[in-house]
Amino acid sequence: MRIVQGNNQYLGAPVNRIKIMGNWASRSLVESPDLSYGEKFINLGRHFLFKFVLFSTDVVFYTSKVAQFFGRKQNVEDDMEASIKKFAGDMGFEVNHSVFEGNSSMLT
Repeated sequence: MRIVQGNNQYLGAPVNRIKIMGNWASRSLVESPDLSYGEKFINLGRHFLFKFVLFSTDVVFYTSKVAQFFGRKQNVEDDMEASIKKFAGDMGFEVNHSVFEGNSSMLT
């Protein structure tokens, strides 16, 4: 996951492979032929909930992109990096910048 995030950050390409895989996994639970109609119905409700959550994260992402375009915010990757550093600092850790570049040395 961190490698994909690092590649996206380096290349400037916000391809969300996790979202694509999650969509197919959620959809397969609804379309699975070996489930009963009741299980499919329950999974359909879960699939709609999953799609709603994904839609919500897309709205946040694109709102952030618009704010970044107008110079009001950093990009999403920088926001995530700052949040992780703050969280780790609150826990008593100091995070190297190399963590966000996909390198193996994580904490100092």
